[in-house]
Amino acid sequence: MDPFRQGGPVRAAATWLHHTKVNHDLESAWALTHSDYRGFLVDTWLSRFGDDDALNGAGSDEVRRALLETGQPAPSLPAAVVWDRFCLTTLAALDALWESIVWEHSGWGSEERIVAPGHEVAVIFDKATEDPITLSAPAPLRGISFELKGRDGEWLLSNVVANESEDPDRIWRPTDPSWRPPGG
Repeated sequence: MDPFRQGGPVRAAATWLHHTKVNHDLESAWALTHSDYRGFLVDTWLSRFGDDDALNGAGSDEVRRALLETGQPAPSLPAAVVWDRFCLTTLAALDALWESIVWEHSGWGSEERIVAPGHEVAVIFDKATEDPITLSAPAPLRGISFELKGRDGEWLLSNVVANESEDPDRIWRPTDPSWRPPGG
């Protein structure tokens, strides 16, 4: 099955990345974000900004429930500015994660990375050129691994993992899916 197909996992990861990195639009990406990753982002934000004046004395459980909703900004937020502040800080953190990646020349692997039924990994990387490239041997790639959960037509991003290292033990090997690091 083609991972690039409309509704496929690579397309879902690329769309999510475009919303967050290019458009700085977390609202559009939020509907494409699995509840697990939404929970991680919201809990991380609340642990740092849970006493912000914008919360108007609302309890963190109330704010958490409102921020986790698919449609944002949710009408149940204690103040409209809460979503704006959440977006600003979350997008800034994602930008910091990706600061050394040049997305104008991005590419992705053509091998499916099926982790388990309904769970796949898509790797989008900086190929440092506008020209198409073909890798026939292991090569270090600076990029991001996206974990997705779902099924055809309904893939949601469930985690983002930085993979910028050129450490040989962290090389993504696009032609050898059985490869494991030494001792792994």
